[in-house]
Amino acid sequence: MYAEKIALLGWGSLIWDARPDFDRYLNAWTSDGPRLQLEFSRKAESRKNALTLVIDSDRGTKVPTLYTLSKRSDPRDAVCDLRSREGTIIQKIGLINLITEEECGRDKKVIKVIQNWAKEKEFQVVIWTDLEASFSERKPNEFCDAALAHLKSLDLEGIREAVKYVVRAPQQIKTRLRKMLMNDEWFRQQIAIYKYA
Repeated sequence: MYAEKIALLGWGSLIWDARPDFDRYLNAWTSDGPRLQLEFSRKAESRKNALTLVIDSDRGTKVPTLYTLSKRSDPRDAVCDLRSREGTIIQKIGLINLITEEECGRDKKVIKVIQNWAKEKEFQVVIWTDLEASFSERKPNEFCDAALAHLKSLDLEGIREAVKYVVRAPQQIKTRLRKMLMNDEWFRQQIAIYKYA
């Protein structure tokens, strides 16, 4: 089954961390993706346990995501591209296919939001990374405190990765934790040390 318009959603390193083997199958990123609840609430092993952005209905802030159109015509290829880029398993890739009515994802409400956006944009297929958050704290203040404590517990390489990820995330991704970190004295010192401002 082929599709003329396969959209890929992004909000973090897909946009700023160039990977030529993956990026060659994408067009330019556009900033008016669906509004989803995102937060820096995943401890990413691949980034030395730095916090990375995920869809997080418990702790997230509703922000506009970004999207690009895949140069692929087979949705399965586009899904495999994203799975490989993210170093994850196929079950962690969200998908809606308006041609076959196939859908998969952790959160039915998120799927509905993306579905409505896809119909409005006249996209046939949308894929996204669907990883889980790593924190049990659900109250905003408790989560932010736990997240900051986690960042302070990282080794120097982990702190560098964390600072780079938070600073380089697209400006439109204004989550509660990001705002708090950008006003936190310790975190701002790390930005100055690693020169990611």
